[in-house]
Amino acid sequence: MQNSVNKRRKPLVPQHREVISSRTTHTITSPHPPRSKSTSRPTSSRAVVSGSSISPTVIRGPISPDEALCQYSPVLTQYEKKEIFKFKEIYYLGKLTKKINNKGISTGWDTPSHHYNAQVGDHINYRFEIRSLLGKGAFGQVLRCYDHKTQKHIAVKIIINTPQMMKQGEREIEILKKLVSSENNYIIQLLDNFTFRNHLCAVFEVLGQNLYDYSKSMRFRPMPAPQVQTIAREVLVALNFCHSKKICHCDLKPENIMFNSGSTKDIQLIDYGSSCYVGDPHFDYIQSRYYRAPEVILGMNYGTPMDMWSFAGIVVELLTGKPLFAGSNESEQMAKYVELLGNPPREMIVNGKQSLKYFTEAGVIRPVRGKKRIAPKSVTIQSLTNIKNAGIVDLLMKCLVWDQTKRITASEALNHPWITQAAPGSAPKKA
Repeated sequence: MQNSVNKRRKPLVPQHREVISSRTTHTITSPHPPRSKSTSRPTSSRAVVSGSSISPTVIRGPISPDEALCQYSPVLTQYEKKEIFKFKEIYYLGKLTKKINNKGISTGWDTPSHHYNAQVGDHINYRFEIRSLLGKGAFGQVLRCYDHKTQKHIAVKIIINTPQMMKQGEREIEILKKLVSSENNYIIQLLDNFTFRNHLCAVFEVLGQNLYDYSKSMRFRPMPAPQVQTIAREVLVALNFCHSKKICHCDLKPENIMFNSGSTKDIQLIDYGSSCYVGDPHFDYIQSRYYRAPEVILGMNYGTPMDMWSFAGIVVELLTGKPLFAGSNESEQMAKYVELLGNPPREMIVNGKQSLKYFTEAGVIRPVRGKKRIAPKSVTIQSLTNIKNAGIVDLLMKCLVWDQTKRITASEALNHPWITQAAPGSAPKKA
């Protein structure tokens, strides 16, 4: 749910994640002020007439499809006069001037690229009023809407209408349902899901800025260490909950960590479109490059440790304002890993399907075209980042381990001294 695209980073592979893995995320902006509770309401459910126009908002709804057709026929298209009977409750019918008049046919809702042709002022599901477009990418689009049932602003994610993306969207919703919890406030909660005009839709609460947009608004100045500690702890609580459910997030990055509305500390982890269950990966190549674990680049099996590698990169970026590993391609990315950590274990090179792209059979890193040959383990985390705090360095180096089986887990990291000694009054909630 983002509202900006930044081209600083190359897109994710596979193809259908391209725009998401650049700087397009699902940012939900602050909503308009809610209606005053003191506003009186008419006692009739009949349409409000203003001159010759009929308000598309149902007063004292819901009403039935029959009532809607009787009272609001002038604001319905020919197709909607048939479609409306698929819905039991009608709250909002959309402005007629904002609708696509498809003359009674069931097609014509999509753009040539299979996005839903959303129009501000129109309705979704005869309940949600479209207020603005928040973000658009290869996955689909995110709309800021007003829910006429709950009288709250919400975000509706509308998945692109292709078989591949519908399947991915169904998997994301399945995972989100497994992550619904009243005890974990650091994972975005799925409020509702449905299919509307052949598009899978998911409803979420309104959030604030994502970490990348927040950093950008601060001109990428380093964040105060106590603020980063709080954010890091909350991300770990979210990851620990995911991992306890055998779920890998698979796309941990600043764009997918959002502040709660009005906050610059409390966060929620979003976007589970690439997520998978442990032992059941769906993609050979995932994660945004700056945060991509070495086992993914080398074409090995992956699991929850990949998220901990990404976590370390995010912590560094928040503390310094710069990505830890900013390779322009996978070869340069791997070279940066070797420069810090030395050569990977021999078994990783043997077992990696893509290892020989980056290493010789003897295990030596191949030179990057146009770049000076690097020396293994020739830099330290301190020299790369200028981070002096020994506790932070220790946690980072426990995350940045070649062998994923030896990487620190989210559960273990929650007990790390740097995490437990964070700012007072911000203890993690139960995972």
